[in-house]
Amino acid sequence: MGAGQKKNLKFRYTLMAAVVAVVIAAWSGGWFYIRGLVDQRITTELSIVNSSGNRIACGKREIGGFPFRFEIGCLEPVITDASGLSVSLKRLEAVALVYNPWHVIFEADGPAAAGIPFQGEALAATWASALSSVRVSGNGIRKVDASVKDFNLASTGVDFGGLNAKTVGFHARPVPETPNAIEAFASSDGLQIEQPDGIGAPVDARVHLRLENGLELFSGAPLAALPHDDDGSLPIDLVWMSLKSELTEITTSGHLRLAADGTLSGKVDLMIKGIDQSDDLLARLFPAETGIPATLKGTAMAFGVRETNPEGVEVTRLPLTIDNGALRVGIVPLGITIPPLTAGMT
Repeated sequence: MGAGQKKNLKFRYTLMAAVVAVVIAAWSGGWFYIRGLVDQRITTELSIVNSSGNRIACGKREIGGFPFRFEIGCLEPVITDASGLSVSLKRLEAVALVYNPWHVIFEADGPAAAGIPFQGEALAATWASALSSVRVSGNGIRKVDASVKDFNLASTGVDFGGLNAKTVGFHARPVPETPNAIEAFASSDGLQIEQPDGIGAPVDARVHLRLENGLELFSGAPLAALPHDDDGSLPIDLVWMSLKSELTEITTSGHLRLAADGTLSGKVDLMIKGIDQSDDLLARLFPAETGIPATLKGTAMAFGVRETNPEGVEVTRLPLTIDNGALRVGIVPLGITIPPLTAGMT
């Protein structure tokens, strides 16, 4: 190799090294510049939230993740709404890749506590892991996925026995084939609720809801701001809901309406597999003294219709009417009332 070729090769290596150094410097400068914008944006958004009557506070805020991620950590966050209800965590962290900032992963570390006005701490929660994935666009949230493992909720100041579950999941997304509609899925495996006589046996629960014109919820709008029907109610499709134990499964589906005062009305079909043990399944979630387990089983056996489902299994179908939260079969009231669903109405 001649002297000229060696000199040319050395020049190329020097140029390549210079280009790499410039790229690294530009990337580093860009990362820290964006970090400053993110920090400023968080401060602005928190100021807006905190001036609205709600409050979000961090004991300490950190932003790291250089060079390819942004990791925003909030130590000992406390979230309080205008009524004084509060939730506190040990740590909340949000992570997004520099080249894909529209997909944010959240991780929460427990324990957590919930407080109510004038009474202080009311509920305490622990879990093995809690992860959430949020996809956003210029118009707001587009998809939410959350998963919690080994969840435990205990009472510290209210009349609630407590519950635990092996896994808890939640998913929400727009309905692709229907503009402005959203659907939500929630599930819990190994759900156990504490009763006066001890912890109940585990139950697997599933629910799938669909809400027409609900897309604005992803932008932070309350239920009251969504388009309502002429009677002031909000239509909700109960696509599927189920409770399942060893040999018993209770499923329901139907169309509901949510009134302005939070009460539900509509018609649903209850399908019961293993009706002889249905009261035992319900008793794991509702105390026997409420009368719900015995009432629903007795009503299903008296008024239900025996059918065979598509899997060839015998089930009992019980059509139910919900009138402002009160359940009835035909004109016969069951004495069971669903409490008003006030969360998110304002």
